[in-house]
Amino acid sequence: MALAIHPDTAKMPSVEELGQILKVALRECGAKTAYLGGEYVRADMFGQARRTDEITLVVEANRLSDVRRDRIVQFRPVLRLAEQHKVFMYLQAFTTTEIEQWGGIEKCLRSLQEDWGQIL
Repeated sequence: MALAIHPDTAKMPSVEELGQILKVALRECGAKTAYLGGEYVRADMFGQARRTDEITLVVEANRLSDVRRDRIVQFRPVLRLAEQHKVFMYLQAFTTTEIEQWGGIEKCLRSLQEDWGQIL
């Protein structure tokens, strides 16, 4: 008899592992830096990341469209790669200029989530 694993408790990649998985795709899509944030990051600190935990991917790129939908399209390969590992993320993509207008990356990240891990 096979053991059934509930999808919420199945082994999830750590933030570090997810960063390794996404690194090449992020660069290919034009990312300069990238961060994972949210409940997933906090839970991962204790080895308890669940599929249902909220996770945000923040990307800094030199060139982005002014249209949010186009930014999502630009990084869709990254989102699809994460989905192959059963991780579903919310994307926030900013230009370096936009981040500077926030007052730097730390202020930008803190305004969105409490917990962050840099992956690129």
